[in-house]
Amino acid sequence: MPALKAAGVPDGVAQAAALNPEVLKTIAPQIYNKPKFSVVATDRYGNPVHGFVDETAGTVKPYDPNNTTGAASGGSGDPNLTGEAFLKTIPTLLLI
Repeated sequence: MPALKAAGVPDGVAQAAALNPEVLKTIAPQIYNKPKFSVVATDRYGNPVHGFVDETAGTVKPYDPNNTTGAASGGSGDPNLTGEAFLKTIPTLLLI
């Protein structure tokens, strides 16, 4: 029961899980499942795109190591634009 409380399980649920293995089987995946870091796709050049896969929630969140602001990634520019408009969409570090 201390491990369940340490995981943030409310007291009543922790007690029920400690007394009834079926309750523990039901809540364990929700408590102990952590998103897994893995390859989630490939980019247009065939390079792997990594991300976090949360199997419990059914979500995938791509990981961008160059994105420190949390904003949408600029990637390698907007392929729908050309000329100066395209160049403005390329992250500064890629222009060096």
